[in-house]
Amino acid sequence: MTTLGTSHGPTRFTEGPAAGRPAVEGEPASCQLQLQACNTELSALLALAQDLGGETDSERLLHRALEQAVRLLDFEGGLVWQTRPGSPRFHLVATVALPPAMIAVTPAEWETGTGASGLAIARREPVLVAIEEWTGPEALRAACHAAGIRAFLGIPLLAHGHVMGSLVLVTTQPRNHIALKSDLAAALGTVVGVALVHAREHATLVREERLAALGRLTAGVAHELRNPLMVILGRTELLERKAKASTPLAADELARALASLQEAARQMQRIVESLSLYSKPPKAERQRIEVGPLLTAVQEMVALPAREAGVGLEVNAPAGEGLWLVADRGHLLQVLLNLVTNAIEALGRGGRLTLSAGPEDDSRVVLTVADNGPGIPPEILGRIWDPFFTTKAEGTGLGMAIVRSLVARMDGTIEVESRVGRGTAFRLRFPQASEDPQSLTSADSG
Repeated sequence: MTTLGTSHGPTRFTEGPAAGRPAVEGEPASCQLQLQACNTELSALLALAQDLGGETDSERLLHRALEQAVRLLDFEGGLVWQTRPGSPRFHLVATVALPPAMIAVTPAEWETGTGASGLAIARREPVLVAIEEWTGPEALRAACHAAGIRAFLGIPLLAHGHVMGSLVLVTTQPRNHIALKSDLAAALGTVVGVALVHAREHATLVREERLAALGRLTAGVAHELRNPLMVILGRTELLERKAKASTPLAADELARALASLQEAARQMQRIVESLSLYSKPPKAERQRIEVGPLLTAVQEMVALPAREAGVGLEVNAPAGEGLWLVADRGHLLQVLLNLVTNAIEALGRGGRLTLSAGPEDDSRVVLTVADNGPGIPPEILGRIWDPFFTTKAEGTGLGMAIVRSLVARMDGTIEVESRVGRGTAFRLRFPQASEDPQSLTSADSG
């Protein structure tokens, strides 16, 4: 935290005509200066609005706004308060260039009606207050005097008629030496207030979407765990009834009961492991991978199940010096094996599956997994990435969700195109590796 320094005085504009506008003969110099000042201030407000408009975190937004306010209004430091929704109290969000001793005695919360903030909020306009007129905690007054602070500027943060908080700027200049730009300060307060409303609305939407996603995830977990739990409960109740009736249990009957319990437990374990992988995939490494050997490795891994299913498998690997991409080899193998296995299961006898790769441009490589199968109906295509959505009789429904999560972690993208009766194609795009990337690990072996 930097300490309050020597004041550099109020902003003074350079002599000369207004920016972008030639001087008019006979036009008073003061008018030119006012036009130049107006142009400068409007440009600064527009830049501030654009800067804050992209910020979705309220506290970061207010800290950036405070830094800009100190600079634009030519003060030496300040702090910013934010309202708590549904509460009359304000809480301290950020400080800029204030002495540590002053920060240490500044309350973390306060109620409206005191100090420069209270006056500014009550009047709904910027208010400049001398240290002699300022009311506040005695310890804070002493810290301000020790730091040489002579005046405070309170700026209400307003949006749609509501108070969102306040900025308080401080200076070592006496109040009667300050050329206060009231219009600029008021406009700045409105820009920050509106940006803060938008940030809060965005946070609310994100929170609601997360809650909705959590609800869907919870429902999916409950649905997937229900069947193995029913098996476990059914078998344990049967064993309990036998035990209470002192009925002898045949060896084969006991073996079947234990086998059912073990299979149910394994299914629950698969669900939990898939859920863990989906919610927190392992960290992806940045490796330099040759595409040809990678596709050959996939082909060798699925050759037997493809042959047993009667599916023809074709690999179109790049020829010549080869094609290289940047990804995590283990993750990428898992993604490709998932897509290929799904295609084999959907195709059936006589189907054909093709793995191909090629450069899209000088920066991306495209991997394609395409088949000539039945295709995916439009009403299902939009849901294939949803957790726990599956058309299979068995499975967790997390496979495709995990695929997309892993691809994203490798700075890749995945898209699907499907036509009923014509087939489906998944296209994965990854960064193309440079010829000699010293920072990457080579992973070109099959």
